Amino acid sequence: MKILITENFIKNLPLERKDSVLEKVDNFIDELKNNNNEVKNISNSYSVRKVKGNNNIFKFRVDIANRILFTFASNVNNIREQFKKENAIVILDYCNHDNQIKRAKNLNFNVDYNELEEEEVFENLIDQNYKTYYYNPEEVITRIVDDKTLVNLIKEDEKNAIYYLNEEQEECLRSGLTPLFLFGSAGSGKTTVGINKIYGVYKEYEVNIGYFTYSKLLMKETSSMFQYLCTQNGKTELNSKIAFTYLSKYLYNKSNKTKAINYNQFVDWFYTNANRNAKIKKIKIDVLDIYKGATCC
Repeated sequence: MKILITENFIKNLPLERKDSVLEKVDNFIDELKNNNNEVKNISNSYSVRKVKGNNNIFKFRVDIANRILFTFASNVNNIREQFKKENAIVILDYCNHDNQIKRAKNLNFNVDYNELEEEEVFENLIDQNYKTYYYNPEEVITRIVDDKTLVNLIKEDEKNAIYYLNEEQEECLRSGLTPLFLFGSAGSGKTTVGINKIYGVYKEYEVNIGYFTYSKLLMKETSSMFQYLCTQNGKTELNSKIAFTYLSKYLYNKSNKTKAINYNQFVDWFYTNANRNAKIKKIKIDVLDIYKGATCC
């Protein structure tokens, strides 16, 4: 069973309670699975309720001052069909009493504390804060896990995490072997798209694949992510047609050099030799970026 978990939930999860909360989520998902996602059959200890005014979002009780919000893929219009078919659960957010009060004040909501019990006040705060909330997997960073790896994956905050790809990112994967330049800011998902891209090529084509990174550390991380993705999709052995390396190592091996030149030496060489080439001038790449790509390790 695939489970989608938003970065909002991970971000709002209190560090000091991570283990106990994740264990609670794990047990809740087990019970959901055993009851074919029928919320009405879940034990009363979770006190599952719908958010008033929003029929697509549910909340369940961690304790008196904490709730977890979730929905099902069947309630999400623009989610990929594979998740709708199994009606995957989506963990949306972690709600703490004090944070809900702050959020309500920011939204100018008022709650009458005189007539309600404290826990009921909390429930009403969540209802008011989330009654217009709509989960959009195209915009919200979302991890994909399964019921066997949920706790360990988030608890350790592994770099191996598999992320939900939005439609624009999915389009990059559909280009086959066509050359593709991918640009994006930090955290925009470039590495995730790259790993999924080479995985698709790895499965579909009998070609040699080289994955180059700036640094040795990033090479190890991307290699680990790729192997994790293969394992999650039933492939436990990698063949020799794919190689991960970092650029400086590759260049050293190809040039039979053992010592890198410094930046000033590189600039002198670049402007007196390589920059004479008209094709290189048209690329308009900063000389520092070229040097970092060739020497960072």
